[in-house]
Amino acid sequence: MYKYFGTDGIRANHDYFVNNNFSSYFGKAIGLLDYDNIYIGYDTRCSSQTICYYIIAGILSTGKNVHLLDIASTPCVQFYSLINKTLGICVTASHNKYSDNGIKVFINGVKIDNELILNIENSLDNLINNNFDLLVTNYGKLHRKSIFEYLQFLKEKTSFTKYYLLDTANGACSYIGQYVFDNLINNKPNGININYSCGPTNLLNLKKHLNKFEYIFSVDGDGDRINIIDDELNIYTGDILLYLINKYKVKSDKVVLSKMTNKGVIDLFEKDNVKVFLSDVGDTALYNKMIETSSILGAEPSGHIINLSNVCFGDGLLNALDIVNIINTNNLNLKDIYKTINLYHELNRNFIGLSLDEVKKITNILNNTLDIYYVFRKSGTENLYRLYLCSNNINNINNVIKLIEKEVKNE
Repeated sequence: MYKYFGTDGIRANHDYFVNNNFSSYFGKAIGLLDYDNIYIGYDTRCSSQTICYYIIAGILSTGKNVHLLDIASTPCVQFYSLINKTLGICVTASHNKYSDNGIKVFINGVKIDNELILNIENSLDNLINNNFDLLVTNYGKLHRKSIFEYLQFLKEKTSFTKYYLLDTANGACSYIGQYVFDNLINNKPNGININYSCGPTNLLNLKKHLNKFEYIFSVDGDGDRINIIDDELNIYTGDILLYLINKYKVKSDKVVLSKMTNKGVIDLFEKDNVKVFLSDVGDTALYNKMIETSSILGAEPSGHIINLSNVCFGDGLLNALDIVNIINTNNLNLKDIYKTINLYHELNRNFIGLSLDEVKKITNILNNTLDIYYVFRKSGTENLYRLYLCSNNINNINNVIKLIEKEVKNE
């Protein structure tokens, strides 16, 4: 749909952002928008600060002012975009490896809409295709901005965290996390260890720490996702955590979940007479479905949780503190709740380098499969296709995979 933007901003190898003046052109395109003050932060990747400064140079050359948050989580940038009613930019590739990077853009705390994306892309094309000089047309000002207000916002939600461990994935929450959790791991970023063998996509790698702690709360590299693992290696995905938030705090009669949500989790909500709406993949699609259905709560298994009774965006740390408060206030044992969930069998598989013919063959196999739920889609953040299968019979999943493997050699 877009030339540069995907489902979660712009995402590519870090070289993409520093070669051919791309980031400076992007900054200039942002500066041409009708916002005089822009807030910007970046994660702990070794390329993030450089990319950030290129963007800042482009913005300043248009006469607009930049408020630099330095290392900041995506939710932190969204917070300042929200309270200042202006644009926010975060340089991050979220849960990706360190060699990738990306740019996320927000207005009033929410990811920008289609119209603004196309506006930015048109300006970018004009600048790049005409090889515009990055001449200074005016002089903006650069201000360093502390994140004190955001820390205060989180600390107001802080409960007793002595018995819980926070994994910050060597990312943007490595510094912020220490203000709200007593115990941290993977909080020593070196530029290349972000998300490496840690974070919500690598929860089982954290099990060596579960001899001292019953639960590990894990946020990803830019801090907008939260999952939990317990000392029995049960994994509490974002949609399961949303169930807890709704049952013990918000008590809404409807929620939005992702098409990637396990059918057993959907059943859990429906047993409580909570209506479930399903959204496409990605927190933007999730938020839009929430607005469409007038829902307060929405979540994806990946750990994106949006609770509009808190803020209009997903914040891993904020949602972690909500869960801590729920556990402490209700004296909950999450493992007892986990045992009540009848999870269906699942399989996630990525396919790299598929031809159009192979995509058609896989789609045809899936369309002719009974008693199985699937999502087959092109990734919006990486150059691959993602397949999700869900069924109450593992043989159904195995049979589908065997059929696909006969048609596809490159996985």
